[in-house]
Amino acid sequence: MENAPLQKRKLTWMLLFVGFCCLFGWLGTNFILLTHFTNSRHFETIAATLRTVLGDLVFTSFYVVIGTAAFGWGLHRLRHTERRQGVMAMSLIPAAVLMPVLAIGGIAVILTTPFVFAHARAVVIGPNVVQSAVSPDGSCEAFVIDKPALDGPNHHLYVKNIQSGQETFVTNLPADVDYNSRP
Repeated sequence: MENAPLQKRKLTWMLLFVGFCCLFGWLGTNFILLTHFTNSRHFETIAATLRTVLGDLVFTSFYVVIGTAAFGWGLHRLRHTERRQGVMAMSLIPAAVLMPVLAIGGIAVILTTPFVFAHARAVVIGPNVVQSAVSPDGSCEAFVIDKPALDGPNHHLYVKNIQSGQETFVTNLPADVDYNSRP
């Protein structure tokens, strides 16, 4: 009973489809990264080229991990499937058609991952205070919080009454300022 043929092909098709989607998404995302998010200085030297290519491979590794697991399981099931003819083609063709969507989706995942992790960090650890200063009399503390943002720094100035612990929002700082010398 250990090698009994599988009657249902849907899960096998789905696993192969996910595996092929990951393969095409990985290829498309790397193509976009290497052709649209690079310039000549990324390929000036061998070290720069290696750094660029290896960086792209790391950024798209989520496709490799998911695709390897799905494709490996799907191939294992395919060997034990009773009616296997056509399953590979039926999973390959739709995945190939979806390649542009998968490539753009890969870029979206790469761009939003730091934003999602920053929100998770803010929930678990608390706000990211990039700079603070205590008033000369020691009654208040001014501090700058870097809140999660998709594009660049998102700094906000707060003042905290040290005795009561009450925080007051003061202002949003300009987006092009990375660090402020004196809050």
